[in-house]
Amino acid sequence: MVNDELMILGNLDQSLPVNTEDIFAYVDKLFEESIEKKNPHIVIDACSRLIAISQLSGLALAKMFYLLHNNWNRYEQDSTFEEIAVPKLGRHPHTIERYIKVWTLFDQKIIPEKFVREFEQKNIQNIIPVANAYSEGYNFEDEDWEEIADAPDNASVLRVVRDVKGEPPKSHAIQLFVDGEGFIYAYSDNERYFIGSLEIQDDTEIVQKAINRIMNKSGIMKK
Repeated sequence: MVNDELMILGNLDQSLPVNTEDIFAYVDKLFEESIEKKNPHIVIDACSRLIAISQLSGLALAKMFYLLHNNWNRYEQDSTFEEIAVPKLGRHPHTIERYIKVWTLFDQKIIPEKFVREFEQKNIQNIIPVANAYSEGYNFEDEDWEEIADAPDNASVLRVVRDVKGEPPKSHAIQLFVDGEGFIYAYSDNERYFIGSLEIQDDTEIVQKAINRIMNKSGIMKK
């Protein structure tokens, strides 16, 4: 039976068999216990733990890949780490390589200490572009690390990485911006297209929360 240490390790590059019966039985058991004790927090707290585990699972996996790869000779195996890990874990070799690069930033203290906490809270997909750029020899200044640490989404991270690398956005990429009046424009191939508008002047709390959600989920950046 699955216990409280149940872990959800994010999306794989290919499907792996999972014992869903045990997982769903565990959920049912928690639910029945919460009903019996008239305590919904039993399930709510379990949800909170799963969300935290899911959020941190990418970095935890990166650290495990890093440790395995860098200490593989100590296992005295005939096969390489990749030869065993790829078919067993359902990860592409490039994915494993990217994850190792990510944990290198932490293990070798490349990320300034004052920003480590913020990076630990990020989805690993937001750190991969940074790790790739650093491994290619690009230098990140203190203000770059700070901007990435504060970046609300992947689009914002990519913008910082592009600036560091001195690269303009790919010509076919679509970027979304909102101006001071709330008008949303899409930019692609150096052309601007009007998309719609947001009522950013409306200071109603629910309106502002809805606007923030829209911008964060869609990667709309302020102009």
